[in-house]
Amino acid sequence: MITSTFAGSQFAEGSWDVSLVVFLATGAVAGLCVIFQDRILAGIAALKGKFSLEKHGDL
Repeated sequence: MITSTFAGSQFAEGSWDVSLVVFLATGAVAGLCVIFQDRILAGIAALKGKFSLEKHGDL
């Protein structure tokens, strides 16, 4: 949402090139998240499990 607001304000000021770069960078990050979704979610689950075990004293 922040990148959209920033890119929109830059576009309104006439800096369409900055707006284009922001949209392309945001799209690239989103695309990588879609491609590596399983790895990202597995990593988060592993971290969540590790911290919950340490919190309860099971380790």
